Amino acid sequence: MDALAGTWTKITNSPPSGVGLMELLSDGTVMVQNGESATWYRLTPDIHGSYVNGTWTTLSFMNDTRLYNSTQVLTDGRLFTAGGEYGTGDSNAEVYDPMLNAWTRTPSSGQKFSDSVSEMLGNGNVLIAPVSGPDSTIIYNPTANSWTTGPVTLHGQDEVPWVKLPDGSILTVDGSSQAERYIPSLNQWVADANTPVVMFSGGETGCGHMLANGTAFFRGYTHTVIYTPSGTSSPGTWVQGPDIPNGLNCGDSPGCVMANGKVLFAAGPGYLTGPTSFFEYDPVQNSMTQVNGPSGQTLSTVPYGLRMLALPDGGVFMNDGGTLYEYVSTGSALSAWQPTISSITHNSDGSYLLTGTLLNGFSEGAAYGDDWQMATNRPLVRFTDSSGNVYYARTFNWSSTGGANGKHSRHHAIQSPAESSRWHLLGGGRGQWHRVGSHFAHHPLRARRCRTNGRDTRSRVAHNSHGHDDRTLGARRGQ
Repeated sequence: MDALAGTWTKITNSPPSGVGLMELLSDGTVMVQNGESATWYRLTPDIHGSYVNGTWTTLSFMNDTRLYNSTQVLTDGRLFTAGGEYGTGDSNAEVYDPMLNAWTRTPSSGQKFSDSVSEMLGNGNVLIAPVSGPDSTIIYNPTANSWTTGPVTLHGQDEVPWVKLPDGSILTVDGSSQAERYIPSLNQWVADANTPVVMFSGGETGCGHMLANGTAFFRGYTHTVIYTPSGTSSPGTWVQGPDIPNGLNCGDSPGCVMANGKVLFAAGPGYLTGPTSFFEYDPVQNSMTQVNGPSGQTLSTVPYGLRMLALPDGGVFMNDGGTLYEYVSTGSALSAWQPTISSITHNSDGSYLLTGTLLNGFSEGAAYGDDWQMATNRPLVRFTDSSGNVYYARTFNWSSTGGANGKHSRHHAIQSPAESSRWHLLGGGRGQWHRVGSHFAHHPLRARRCRTNGRDTRSRVAHNSHGHDDRTLGARRGQ
């Protein structure tokens, strides 16, 4: 089990201070929280689209401090966060508007969100658990800025991962081999088949991921399991996957599905102990191979101290406290999951409506058990000019945040960059881009309102992170 090649590159410019949770926004920039504090930074890729050579800015402060908080990028491009196992914000939630660089508290839900897990629903609402009560959930509606009581779970949801399946249902498994699913059409949790092995006990499990072959891959302490969805509300089926090599432990550790379909993940010699080893799981071979860390075969830190994030260029961001690296695996992106753009229509307000398939890809990207969510299954649009300069449009009003359902047409809004009148447009993300061969002309944004997907939506004018005029459009992201 020799350590294989994959390339780790340390970023050129260090962040202003320590970093923790990372989130990819719909304009291609990365928001990074400074540990448990209320401070956030933004990393903007350079003019060539490089995150390694990107630059940092400090954003406005959250209203509360938080650590191990629920987070979701909303369909309008704002960032939602709730609760926290530590900090002052365990009983409230707030939303960041990147256009205004401002945080706003949501109305009180009357609940406590200590160490809560969350998932985006197909209608753009956010389902969160656990809240007050042993088996309770709550749902946030971003459009109405309101809360409603969610369905009661069958088992406790503390310290467990959630995975969104292709049909929009949410699968979870606890430490006693008990699995259940949230069925959106029923607004109900239903029992699913039990796992063939116990995933964890007395602590926290690893995370789960949707794979390109339509199955879900979960890592426990030392065991892994693979789930095949039924496609209905009936139970799916489980089989045991390969154990973590050398008896290593994946409790409370990050992982990320890459553009080549493999899963990069971290493991340690015991629960919450280091040093950290890195592996790639290959779904085709159903096998794991150790890969080198950033500075050798292992990294002298604990796995739970690491975070990962899927990047638009196909790499994986990983941070170790104040040090960030980008990992690029060997092999090419899966051609079967390349997005297709079927149409781009110009709206009267200067924005565009992009329609296509495979715009969300097959996976949410990176995950970290229950403690953080950093899903990237949404559309991005990138513009390049003849000199190789790269600009990301801002996308919003995505018609879906689901994945692995490529036969369905999706759409979103996009705004072209104003730096040039002629561009090549590429839609997709995570190393999977569809190139629009014809030149793409920029039209000035003339109105503050547009209609997308049959609903009135906000369209604001802002400056992008390159300091250029960047107006909002709708667009979808891939793989």
